Amino acid sequence: MTSRVLHVLEASACREGRWGGSGSDQPVIQCAGSLAAAGGGGHAVLLLGDSDAARHAATLGLWADAWYSPPLGEPMLAWRAVLRTLRSLGPFDAIQPWTEGAWRVCRRVSSRLTGGVPDGEPDCRPTMLGEAREAIREALGVGEAVPLVGLLADPPWLADARRFVYMIGLLDVAGIPIAGVADPRTAHLARSRRFHAEAGVSWRLLTPAAPLTAMLHACDLAVLVPPNPHRALHASERAWARWSIARSHALGVPVIAASAWLADVPSPRSCLEMLDAGDGALTEVARRLATLAEDAGGRAELGAALREGTRWGGGVGCSDPGVGTGAAGAA
Repeated sequence: MTSRVLHVLEASACREGRWGGSGSDQPVIQCAGSLAAAGGGGHAVLLLGDSDAARHAATLGLWADAWYSPPLGEPMLAWRAVLRTLRSLGPFDAIQPWTEGAWRVCRRVSSRLTGGVPDGEPDCRPTMLGEAREAIREALGVGEAVPLVGLLADPPWLADARRFVYMIGLLDVAGIPIAGVADPRTAHLARSRRFHAEAGVSWRLLTPAAPLTAMLHACDLAVLVPPNPHRALHASERAWARWSIARSHALGVPVIAASAWLADVPSPRSCLEMLDAGDGALTEVARRLATLAEDAGGRAELGAALREGTRWGGGVGCSDPGVGTGAAGAA
């Protein structure tokens, strides 16, 4: 008999400048990938978040069977909703949390389950979200001859759209045809769009409504622009950044980033050396980006090598510190 599992997680959506949940899309992506691998039978999803968060999760390929917005945004206050879901959608043999807040509330209600809360890491894999590459690029109006560069940022505040615009502008000045795409929730995006429009430059800055994670596979390259040097990162943010790079590489999208971000990414070292931007200075990122932007054949070979050589296992990254949600399996 197929075991029944209830998946519980927080989801984040940007609304009125405020961020909900962890700020990262990765728990949603990982859960969606796990359900896709399992075939969906015997699984149900409870989303801790409001209707905006539920719609945002759907754009990332995860449809909730039930959603509940915790009072004051505190997951522990949602334990009664979890119990109601267990009764209405159950019975379940186990409950699988995907975020730190979900782990806390699931531990509280685990006595109602025969299998409790699993101690091992969920089975995750890099999921190709959204439409096919060709359909996405056609919708964006970007032909295959123009390299499309994505601003990789999860959570989105780990990147500054102003630096991204400046860096892509360097390539435009050098006469390299290029287009950039950024997540609609990236920091300082509105200001960067105004500057781009008023500057009258020839390169295109694309800011589609869908999150970048749902169209990453349509990019030729991605960059991880260094965050604010005056702000210390949380351990979870560093893990999210490394997981984002590893997922991109598993999808065949090379990511140019500082040495510190590439250090623990499970990709071929020879490939990482080509993408290593040292301390992450914008000029060095732009220099390596220019080299690959002008070499379509080299990009294709590098993407294929990354896709074939990226390994997934424990320690790649986790959705929250101390929570086992590392990626496993193959693309």
